[in-house]
Amino acid sequence: LILTFGHGQVYDKRLFYKNFKCPVFGELGDDPQQFHNNMRCAELYEFILTPDLPSLLKYKDAGWNNVYWWTHCYDSEIFRPYPDVEVTTDIVTGMNEYGRRTKLLEILSGNKDSFTFVNKITNQDPVGYARHMCSGDIVFNCSNYGEITRRIFEAMACGKFVLTDKISERT
Repeated sequence: LILTFGHGQVYDKRLFYKNFKCPVFGELGDDPQQFHNNMRCAELYEFILTPDLPSLLKYKDAGWNNVYWWTHCYDSEIFRPYPDVEVTTDIVTGMNEYGRRTKLLEILSGNKDSFTFVNKITNQDPVGYARHMCSGDIVFNCSNYGEITRRIFEAMACGKFVLTDKISERT
């Protein structure tokens, strides 16, 4: 069994099968944001895993019966409390700084200087990202589509209080 992780990235299952003679699972993360990119990859997998229930239903409506819902997860070797990390701020986040996210943080913090942002550090330095989460009392999450994000589970695994926007009942 080969399990690939990625959103909208193309892995050709024929290469996996030719080299390893085993089924290929595709974890198509970032649904619903990346749904249209992920849909293009659906035919490349024997099984598709999505963390978003509405996306699962869209895949099935499009004729993909090999799609399954599974929850987000985290790597417990990376996302955990780091006792050597000093808490230096009230609110931390791992989101890009723009739009309503910034407005919500300004309201919560009273001024923009009391919180920090990390942009795309998750892809470059997961341990650094986990340590960043440990440096605040609160990890703030704000989804794009009212979906459950991996950040919620990663921050809780770090032992942090997570403040998030209202999650859609459909997820």
